[in-house]
Amino acid sequence: MNDGNGWKQIPGYEGFYSASMDGQIRRDPGSFGCPTGRILKPKLHHSATEDYHRIDLSREGEIKSHFIHRLIMLTFEGPCPDGNVVCHGQEGSLCNRRDNLKYDTQSENVKYGIWMQAQQKKADSGSEDDSMV
Repeated sequence: MNDGNGWKQIPGYEGFYSASMDGQIRRDPGSFGCPTGRILKPKLHHSATEDYHRIDLSREGEIKSHFIHRLIMLTFEGPCPDGNVVCHGQEGSLCNRRDNLKYDTQSENVKYGIWMQAQQKKADSGSEDDSMV
């Protein structure tokens, strides 16, 4: 259910947590004795190539850690299709807004990452060619 303000309940955590189109996660009003929806502070997860935001969600006494980008896509687009991953766009891996995320293959995600690195090098050197190969 979308509450009209861009918040939608996270599948599997209905009544406990919601996600917003701008990439935030909150406790739902009334859950855990919380009178208003409290926005949760993400944790920074360092991987070999990128940094990502994670969040710990609790339900029925079990705490589980999730990547926020995966929760946003699950909430607004449904489960990730087989053979796909969640890919970040030009705003980078720390931007979890829905409009910066999409489902695509890992191969396409890697190609896009290489293209983005090339664009950054061109920008640093003053070149203006931004066509993706």
